[in-house]
Amino acid sequence: DAEDAGQGYEAANLVREIKLDLFSTRMLDGKKFTARQIVGYILKYTIDMAKAIAEKKLINNKVEHVVISVPAGFTNNEKNIILEAATSPVSKGGAGLRKTQVSFIKEPVAAALSYHNDSMKDHVKALVYDFGGGTCDIALVESDLNTREKYNVLRSEMTRVGGKDYDERLMAYITREIEKKTGKSMKGDAYQEKIKRAAIKAKHDLSNKDISGNYVKQVRATVEVEGLTHVIRLSRETFDELTSDLFQKTINTLNKVIKDAKAFDVDRIICVGGSCNMPSVIEGLKREYPDKQIQVYEPANAIVKGGAIYAEGHKEVVDIAPYSYGIRLYRNYDKDPNDEIIRNVIFKNDPLPAHGEINAYTIIENQSGLIYRVFENEEPDVRFQYNDRYGPEVMKIELKLPPVSPKGTQTIVGLKLDKNGLLQIDARDLNGNKVHSQITLNYNK
Repeated sequence: DAEDAGQGYEAANLVREIKLDLFSTRMLDGKKFTARQIVGYILKYTIDMAKAIAEKKLINNKVEHVVISVPAGFTNNEKNIILEAATSPVSKGGAGLRKTQVSFIKEPVAAALSYHNDSMKDHVKALVYDFGGGTCDIALVESDLNTREKYNVLRSEMTRVGGKDYDERLMAYITREIEKKTGKSMKGDAYQEKIKRAAIKAKHDLSNKDISGNYVKQVRATVEVEGLTHVIRLSRETFDELTSDLFQKTINTLNKVIKDAKAFDVDRIICVGGSCNMPSVIEGLKREYPDKQIQVYEPANAIVKGGAIYAEGHKEVVDIAPYSYGIRLYRNYDKDPNDEIIRNVIFKNDPLPAHGEINAYTIIENQSGLIYRVFENEEPDVRFQYNDRYGPEVMKIELKLPPVSPKGTQTIVGLKLDKNGLLQIDARDLNGNKVHSQITLNYNK
């Protein structure tokens, strides 16, 4: 509905794929909105809609818990922005929930729960390939119905490639073809909005079948510019050539999960997400994995069904840390003040909840406090040399120390990643001074 309404004047107020740009600010109708506010409005609308449906069915319309599905590789900062949107007061553009009412689940994990729930088989490894609008998320989830934790996430990965990237490739192609015909630049927002709609329609048309049951081989993208209608012919072959590298990125991510989890015995790949409707995706998967069954499983509904299952019994799932988390420390400050390392405390793929502690020491006499900076990274090592490519910094706290603290005063810093994959930090010295989760979030990319 928003896409259909987002034409002409309203095109300027149409926001797409906001979850992929949570650090942005948008101008809508001359007013400035943060991504957090926009997400808050969406969540509030969704909650109100759920209440209305419950009321119509004459059941309790009180919302007790909300499960929010997110891409598998969402960062701590991204999840915290969504959490803020969910828990901010309605008067400030939020959904007005309490933190205890909100849970997160990775989208491919939700799809795996839905698949497991339908199959009801034990000790099955569901390898989910979730190819959506903005990301391709992979998760390997094993069922173990004889334990309290019935589902174990063995591995999960994400690449930021999705249907929107396919749209952009088509947009660029259509733009070039029209510019060749007209000799006029099509770079303006008004032109690009029309071209985007034509590109999305062409992508969908190429995913349809003709009356013979075969996929359409050629379509026409129609764009009206200043009273003239331009028709660009587009074949499936051209479309596949334009996007082959995007698909390969998803295969690289899938291969990483299989290799890291040593999941060579998995016999099928479960495909969900709207981008799996493109025939080039399923055909490509069959070429890449001829020995595995490629099964399209409720592309549009699997994630939301899995979220509902999770809401009923979320204690039954053991997820894993999407990243490693470490503290930045000085290695030998007296000799080289620039010699810094990241000392990881929690490691990627650790079962959640995860926690750990390390010691940190003051580096000068009478140091008034220590600032602990936490970095999110992909490193499997306990410690590694810090440089600018390791990031982002996701959190920091400061521990105040007594006025007279000798150099080398010991402190203990702890990190905890809760069941939602959200980070907490605390620190204390040996005299009982402590600080807990007085968090300064860093929303920079």
